[in-house]
Amino acid sequence: MILSKYPLVVQKEILDHMIYVDLLRLSFMSKNMKKLVALAQKKRFKSIRSIEYHYDRKDGKCRVYILDEHTPDNKKRLSGTWIMEIVDRSQDG
Repeated sequence: MILSKYPLVVQKEILDHMIYVDLLRLSFMSKNMKKLVALAQKKRFKSIRSIEYHYDRKDGKCRVYILDEHTPDNKKRLSGTWIMEIVDRSQDG
């Protein structure tokens, strides 16, 4: 699917239904895509309260969480709510 072939209203609607991690990945595609994501999602990005990093010493993983006005504080570290996981590859066998 070529997103740029659709009208701007349709593009915005598609982006509105994407989760943060997919928008982040999409913004790495090109400068034009980065501009489109930034312009179309400006209101949504302003609702982000914080970006938190949680390091687990047991398994050596760092997880990244985006907390927006719709995310309750008690749900931020539940399974499946993190957007990115950073793993130390030097510990792999």
